[in-house]
Amino acid sequence: MRPRPYSCLAVAFLLAGALSARADPGAAYYGADPHRLFWLVQVSDTHIGTDWYNEDGRFYWLLQEALPIIQPELVINTGDLVDASKNGIPASGQDLGEWQRYRGIVDQAGVPADYYIDLPGNHDTYDDDLSYYLEWSLNGSTYGRTTRALLLQFDFGFYFLYGCSTPGDSARPFLDPAGFSQEELEEMGEMLEGNADANLVLVFGHHPPGDPDRADEARALWRGAGAQYFHGHIHAYEEYLYDGVLARQVNSLGKAKHENLALIAVDGDFLTYEVTDSDDPWPFLVITAPADARLESGDPNPYAYAVAPDCAAAPVRALVFDNAPVTAVTCRAGSGPEAALERDPDRPMLWRGAFDTTGLAAGEVELTVTASGSQTRSRSIKVLLDAAGACPEPWHPPDGGPDGDGGATGDGDDGSADGGGNDAADLGADAGVTDDAGAGPEAGRDGGDGEADAADDGADGSPGAGSGCGCGTAPGAGGTWFLLLLLLLLPGRRRRG
Repeated sequence: MRPRPYSCLAVAFLLAGALSARADPGAAYYGADPHRLFWLVQVSDTHIGTDWYNEDGRFYWLLQEALPIIQPELVINTGDLVDASKNGIPASGQDLGEWQRYRGIVDQAGVPADYYIDLPGNHDTYDDDLSYYLEWSLNGSTYGRTTRALLLQFDFGFYFLYGCSTPGDSARPFLDPAGFSQEELEEMGEMLEGNADANLVLVFGHHPPGDPDRADEARALWRGAGAQYFHGHIHAYEEYLYDGVLARQVNSLGKAKHENLALIAVDGDFLTYEVTDSDDPWPFLVITAPADARLESGDPNPYAYAVAPDCAAAPVRALVFDNAPVTAVTCRAGSGPEAALERDPDRPMLWRGAFDTTGLAAGEVELTVTASGSQTRSRSIKVLLDAAGACPEPWHPPDGGPDGDGGATGDGDDGSADGGGNDAADLGADAGVTDDAGAGPEAGRDGGDGEADAADDGADGSPGAGSGCGCGTAPGAGGTWFLLLLLLLLPGRRRRG
């Protein structure tokens, strides 16, 4: 199978429907199956327009070096796409040249709109009503709107992502009147209610959860949906609880060198948020299982599960991304012995193994994973040991297929490793993205329509060349009915009439 720099994603437009269930991030589970795992990338505050901080260079690095190595399902840029430095004066107003530079970098990288989502920030609305955003951003020019709703579907569940627009309605220079309009709140409520039975709900925006006018109403919607929130704007990395909402923020890609690329990994419905530095990114190491009991702030993670203290083979999974071959990955619990992790045969960036909790006291224990590649780097988390915690049974590949998923690749290939990609075939889940989703359990995979072809990777590994990957349902997965779904196109809703 040839290398794929971008995921093979199917795009479908679905009709909203009210559902009675509610996403519950507290239902995360500790399992041994390594294939209930996917990941996204978040960046923010690219600020294209000035040359003071090498903004263009780091944006090129993201799109042309980092993403082909990390190969996430989706990339979300949470605003301040440009700097709005008209006549060289920061925040004075929109500058056509800045937007042309921004869009030129995006187009040169060939990223499709169902893979890269760029949301508006306050710098994108200075002295304007987001008309530049609607014309020049990938999301705005493709869909004619400033919000975005997507449903990411796998055979182990589906995950709803909603990108909101947090800049306010004032178009004056230098001021930052963040706020939600009534129309925006109504749309957000409809989308969250229409996808209430998703495994997880992730909401993205530019401003912190307390900044916009009427943010209290938005947070009430997020709490009601069990949503977690991701943003930028502050130019700092942090994980924290705010008014009952678990929020995460990443540093500025354009104006900072450190902690400015975030990975959102979901493993057994537990969400791990980890960052790396654009100036020294590799190896980028993310421990996805077991759960980290602490947030970056040091506060307890309210959604972390516990591990049994008498588990002789507690599963460990870590993602290791590097621009050089990774030669070894090990783990160590406390001062215990070091244990080797093995590379997953389906996804070479995934390493898995186990550690022994036998004899360890209840409470928190430090688990350290060390990876050797372009250099040696370690990452540590706090694992909660408790008698009520889980000790998963060892996982074995199902009969009749290679390690992971029964051999389905979704595109007629042989299911072998493809250089580190996490496309639908690699996940063993035939992931599909349903765009502008409002969706319900009937929100099935596309099976390969004309829009999906735009996201397919070509023979040279670049997106858009049409590889024939339809991201259909895996053979033998009982998915024939997915192909019979009627896909309905919802009209795009602009933010300001």
